[in-house]
Order: sequence, then structure tokens, then C-alpha cells
Amino acid sequence: SRPGSHHWEQFFPASLFTQWVPSHYRRNRPGTTDPSPFAMTSSRIQDITISEGALGELLRETGRHPYSVMAVASTAYYLARSDSLTTIDREMMYYALERTLDLLEEIFQDHWEEVRKYRHAALVFRAVIQGNPPYATKIHPNQVHEALAYLQ
Repeated sequence: SRPGSHHWEQFFPASLFTQWVPSHYRRNRPGTTDPSPFAMTSSRIQDITISEGALGELLRETGRHPYSVMAVASTAYYLARSDSLTTIDREMMYYALERTLDLLEEIFQDHWEEVRKYRHAALVFRAVIQGNPPYATKIHPNQVHEALAYLQ
């Protein structure tokens, strides 16, 4: 696979999809002229780009997890769009990160309350997220098994 290519190009030529795919999904594809690999387009405003420093911070703060990157980048994009900005800088990225965490906090609180309702689930969950084997807790193995099944 060549640098910058997508896995589906092994089976389908890029030209097959270009007539149905909006232009902002074809950035930096063969034959495009966009100089920025991080540009996103909108039909309502100018292109929005992200500075390299902000991109580095985004990847560092999210641990490069795809869902986390997507959530924070989406928040930053819509903040920039609402403020008619053309560049997302480090300050905006940190603001978007804080805002994303604030939005997700309520959801996580609801889930955590549900976990606490099930007997021993919170203790088993803590063991798992700390990297400890859940069966090493002082809970009977059958109860650990039930808690793990509940947490799935």
C-alpha cells in the first residue's frame, strides 16, 4: 500500500467513488489540489484548518483513540464554525477538549450510577481499569463472573 492510500483502494479505484462522494471527503486524494491535509470544508463558511501545534495536542490529549479524536475535533470544528474562525489553534483545542469532557461527564455519571447498582460491579470495574486481574479481588469468583457479565 502506498503512503496516503486507503485500504479499500486495493479493491476499488478511487475514481469509482468520486462521482458520489462529496468533495470534502476527497481531500488529499490523487488528483486533488488541496495543500492542507487537515482542511475541512463547509458550504456555509471558508475552509477551516487546524494548526500543527493544535493537532499535536489533540493527538496527545486523546491518546490517539479514534473516538476521542473524533469527539474533540468535532467540537473544535463546530466552535470554529460558530465563531467564523478559519484556524483551530491550541487554545481552541483545549477549550474544545474541556467542552467535550463536560458534555461526556453527565453521560458517564449516568453509567457509573448504573454500575454502582449492581453488586460488586464497581469493585470489579475498578480492578479492570487499573489493569489488575478482576478475579484477584476478595470477591467470590462466581460474583466476579456475574459482575463481568453485567459490565459487558
